[in-house]
Amino acid sequence: MTTWSFKRYIAITALVALAACDESGGLSASTKVKAPLTQALMMRGAVTLVPPQGFCIDPKTLNQSFALLARCDVMGADTGSAGAPLGVVTISFTRISPDTSLPSATDITTAAGLGAPQSLRRREDQVIFRTTGTPPSADLDTHHWRAVARVGAFLMGATLFGPEGRRAVSVEGVDVLEDLIRRTKAKTAG
Repeated sequence: MTTWSFKRYIAITALVALAACDESGGLSASTKVKAPLTQALMMRGAVTLVPPQGFCIDPKTLNQSFALLARCDVMGADTGSAGAPLGVVTISFTRISPDTSLPSATDITTAAGLGAPQSLRRREDQVIFRTTGTPPSADLDTHHWRAVARVGAFLMGATLFGPEGRRAVSVEGVDVLEDLIRRTKAKTAG
């Protein structure tokens, strides 16, 4: 494991550790698992989160509406990372009504105080774009990819961060997020 990946994984896990707390202030039952996960039930079982190829779910960050993904080998899994770019993906879910429109890339960047959206890819049920903003760790690039997608009765938000100038923040980041959306939709009923 490279020094970058180990230090960044630890730093980012610490940043999101509080997100693993449930409403009662304790850790959710799913956070007691040690091994990285290749899928997880979220939103009380209504969504099956399936990471993109080469990524796994960090069970320490997992709760009903949030998860952190990283390359499987960074989390100690022996296999499954071949070809995946080094990066970290944050995922969140919120319930939406059937007639809710997806927010635009401009809506998202404005609300979050991010740079203007770039490299926009929009479909009827998903929006993916590149933007700039303060990363969760100083060693990650300010450029990153964001996506929102309708998954069943929920809105999934995803952000892909990576080291400066590396594959995750290049155009390859679109493929990672599209793979995440496609796999999650395929496993989620409704």
